[in-house]
Amino acid sequence: MGETIKTDVKYKSYFWVKWEVQEQDTASNKSTIAWSCGLSPGEQYYTNAIRMSAVTIGGVEVYAGGTYSDITDYKDRTFGSGTLEVEHDGDGSKTLVVGAFSGWLYGNGDYNASSRSFALPTIPRATTPGIGGVTIGETAHISLPRASSGFTHTLRYVFGGAAETIASGVTTGYDWLVPESLAAQIPNAASGKGTLTCETYSGGTYIGTKSVTFTASVPGSMKPTVLSGWAAVSYDNSGTAAENMAAWVQGYSKAKATFDASKVTCRQGAGISKFSITYLGKTTAGNPCRTETISTTGATVRCTVTDSRGLTAWEDFSLALLEYAPPALVGADLFRSDGEGAAADGGTHIAGVARARYSELGGLNSVTLKGYWKSVGGGYGAGETLTVGAVGLVTGNVEISADRSYIALLVLTDSLGNSARYEENIPTEKVAFHLKEGGKGAAFGKAAETEGLLELAEDWHLKL
Repeated sequence: MGETIKTDVKYKSYFWVKWEVQEQDTASNKSTIAWSCGLSPGEQYYTNAIRMSAVTIGGVEVYAGGTYSDITDYKDRTFGSGTLEVEHDGDGSKTLVVGAFSGWLYGNGDYNASSRSFALPTIPRATTPGIGGVTIGETAHISLPRASSGFTHTLRYVFGGAAETIASGVTTGYDWLVPESLAAQIPNAASGKGTLTCETYSGGTYIGTKSVTFTASVPGSMKPTVLSGWAAVSYDNSGTAAENMAAWVQGYSKAKATFDASKVTCRQGAGISKFSITYLGKTTAGNPCRTETISTTGATVRCTVTDSRGLTAWEDFSLALLEYAPPALVGADLFRSDGEGAAADGGTHIAGVARARYSELGGLNSVTLKGYWKSVGGGYGAGETLTVGAVGLVTGNVEISADRSYIALLVLTDSLGNSARYEENIPTEKVAFHLKEGGKGAAFGKAAETEGLLELAEDWHLKL
């Protein structure tokens, strides 16, 4: 890099000062400037016809000025030259000032040049350290692209309230084992920002300091640790028909998780944020906490503790539930009978029989079979309790008319309140022809029940 500064030009003549950077010393933070000054003549000049003023560069007078004679060959004349050592600023920059100078030529008068400033090439100074993402407890590499092979460095960090010297006398790089204790500075976050500072020295001379920001993350290995029994899972049948059953029941039980915080240890200042249980992808939190109702006979739930950094520890629990299905009636039948329950076409009772299919739930579930009857258009009464698998009188001690139709119902109900129903029409006594009392109604195949109506038994057909 170099420049030529000229005075104004008269009759093709002018005075000049030239300078250029000869070398730069990174270690000493200095540049060596080669300079010269002189005249570019456009005419011939004789005895004492030429004068040039002093020249100042960077505040140093490098040329004291002089008077010259007999320049008649029209060639440049150098009046002075040399080198100047210039010290740069602390950041390696430097503004070089060439002071104002002047000249005089016989017959032409004065020549002038104003002061000029120039920025010298910056000399690299303090090293800027390089560091990527940092994982606490692991080794991070710090690169140090130093400007001089003689530079050494001292590395320090600040992270939250922690501040330490990493190493001194480091040259081109350093592998830093990030202390696990840094995690204690961010008990409520998975990562945090710190500052890495690099001090650069040349021998014992301090050159400068550069700092960069780094992000340190807490590793997954710092998740909470748990002891046996920290989580327990039990059935919860509360609020359901199975509330009084001490068992896991398919379709009724929820999984209830309770947690013992004394058996959970969080790392480096973290605390417990929450406990939770997960079933079929849905998570609920609390202590205790519950899943939704489990609809299968086998399930896996996951109990989780989450710390204040969001790190988790968990344990899976396999559950086995008692199989449950609503009760069903098997072989159900309702019919007109005599007082002993034997089928009788003109009987004055209704008898019923049915077997039951139901989930026993390990002996916790049972069923009740009841029979009900009503006149057509009427309502059912309180019903009679029957024995499953045995014929019983739905009408109990009440006798019914052989000349009227009825509706009967069997209801099988289990301990959970679920039921199965079987309903049947009970026709009148079967007769070929019957004339209703008073002669205003008649029926074929059954007793006449309605005035003004000719009835036909359900199992009879009319042929026209």
